[in-house]
Amino acid sequence: MVTHRRWQQWWILGGLVWLLGLLACAGCGSQPSHSKLAEGCAQLADGNLTEAVTAFDQAIALHPMYARALFYRAQAYQKLGKTTRAIDDYAEAIRLHKAMVAKPGEQADPAALLRPGDLADAYCNRGRLLNQAGKPDQAIDAFTECLRFDPKCVDAYCGRGTVFNQGGRPEKAIDDFTEALRLNPQIAEAYCGRGIAFLAKDLPDVAVEDLTEAMRLDPTSHEAFCQRGRACLAMGNEQAAIKDCRRAIRSDPKCAVAFRTLGSALSSSPDPQFAEAVTSYQEAIRLDNHLAAQVNPELAKAYFNWGVSLEREGAQTDADNAFSQAEKLDAKYVALRLEHEKKTRPAASGPLVVTVLKPIEVDPKPAQFNHQGFASFERGEFDKAIQDFTNAIRIDPKSADAWYGRGSAFLEKGFPDTALADFDQAIGFRPTAQTYYQRARAFAMAGNYSRAVEDGTEAIRLKYDFALAYYQRALAYLQDNNFDRALADLDEAVRLDPKLQSQAQPWLAKAYRGKGIIQLSAKRWDEALDSLGGAIRAEPKWAKPLSPQLADAYRGRGFDHENNNECAEAIRDLDEAVRWDPANAQNYRVRGLTYYKMAKWDLASADLKRTIRLDPDLEYKLRRTLDEAERHGAVVSFAPVPTQ
Repeated sequence: MVTHRRWQQWWILGGLVWLLGLLACAGCGSQPSHSKLAEGCAQLADGNLTEAVTAFDQAIALHPMYARALFYRAQAYQKLGKTTRAIDDYAEAIRLHKAMVAKPGEQADPAALLRPGDLADAYCNRGRLLNQAGKPDQAIDAFTECLRFDPKCVDAYCGRGTVFNQGGRPEKAIDDFTEALRLNPQIAEAYCGRGIAFLAKDLPDVAVEDLTEAMRLDPTSHEAFCQRGRACLAMGNEQAAIKDCRRAIRSDPKCAVAFRTLGSALSSSPDPQFAEAVTSYQEAIRLDNHLAAQVNPELAKAYFNWGVSLEREGAQTDADNAFSQAEKLDAKYVALRLEHEKKTRPAASGPLVVTVLKPIEVDPKPAQFNHQGFASFERGEFDKAIQDFTNAIRIDPKSADAWYGRGSAFLEKGFPDTALADFDQAIGFRPTAQTYYQRARAFAMAGNYSRAVEDGTEAIRLKYDFALAYYQRALAYLQDNNFDRALADLDEAVRLDPKLQSQAQPWLAKAYRGKGIIQLSAKRWDEALDSLGGAIRAEPKWAKPLSPQLADAYRGRGFDHENNNECAEAIRDLDEAVRWDPANAQNYRVRGLTYYKMAKWDLASADLKRTIRLDPDLEYKLRRTLDEAERHGAVVSFAPVPTQ
């Protein structure tokens, strides 16, 4: 969704520049609280959220009435996902700002007040967070207050419209989203929200127009595709609904509403696909159990209709299973099944004779269906492949190829749980390295990384040169933060298949980075430098984000050298620390103290002065050392030159 004014880096940097200018004009730039605020804003702009919170904490501790520091700390908490803390900080920033402005005859510190526009942003951001926290009434109040201070805040109209939609008040939602579009007609979020409201008003054709425009403005919006699928289904256009829902699921495989809508569209289409409909309904419930009450009646109906379809094809055992599932979900299908059986099965004239149903005799060999299924799979026609493999399984329930093929097709469609059940069957009949590899992929997609590692290991045991199995096991190790094993497997995968090199590079970088950060926290400087360097070699674009960590490693190693009186080695490392992070006061501080120890007074004085400029709070610690360095430097400068 598109947002305005919020979380834009240039906006934060602009605020920092404004703040520094104000401090310079007010003559208060030397105050520790203001320097901490500036440090926090810089960290926030660079995405170092934990460090930003620490700096803002220190600013607030030094200046308890610091509304701006609270406002920026709330932004950092919001990005960190700490909703409650962010809500509280926004509220306190608003309260302090109003309290300082309302005091008659008192001059408030201008740097402590919120900037013009910040008050509205605080209300708007708080409104979105309150809605996430399940407090819609308070969220509406916050958005309304925002609009009182800034009647042109598009974010507030979109936020309040979203709350109205969720609360079943589509008329008010339409008003808010329409006003947002009047202010800015390029907002995908507003078109999507208004489309949802029109759909709630039983105006699916109008909803389709808005949702189509939302998709044009933001082609990555799974919500717009999902909701347009609902609208198309309401208009009776099942094929369009199926297409939109599949697109939504590709963008977000965890979109439960898209799976539910897909199930309904597959069930009601002119060529119903009840098997996939059942799977779609089951996936919707798995992703959002709250949908179970709504979806179970539809799932029961799909099971029953699937049973009828299976019975017509002669698969009576599968049909009975489907009927039983429908009865478990909804007791009314017990009677409906009896009624159905009276119509389709002749009345018995004697004792009930139990017979074993034989497989379909039309084609006693599943090879043809398997061949068709794999051909469909290669063309990307996964639904057709599933149908072909299902036919093969009905003929020969022990066909490992059919179970494997159908599981692979379900996996490509984003149904890992269903795929796992098929792979279990395939392995039970004929365990192969390829099947274990595919099941490892399914486990990883389902979030079970330990089982993914086990299956990847089994695939490698059965086929020692299986490059893709090493690659898949590496990704599972990576998710479990087992960086050493991930690196070893990635290296082996690339060695076995050099074509995987480009595909493996981002994962190599991630593994090296994770390993390096762990080593850095353990103060294993040499290993950390090797690992972080490996991350940058794998992904050169990571040089800038990893610069602070590299600087920390060089500074740590330099500090150790200095403690061991290895001053020359220390200076080499500290020069690297400064090169990687020239804005970090600690790098200059340690190097300045090392120069002092080496009696290089001018260099020590320059570094210590730079340290204090970057972090004025360190002056009380370094002032005496700096004065002594300057005094020694002056003595050296004015010492008489000895004559020969």
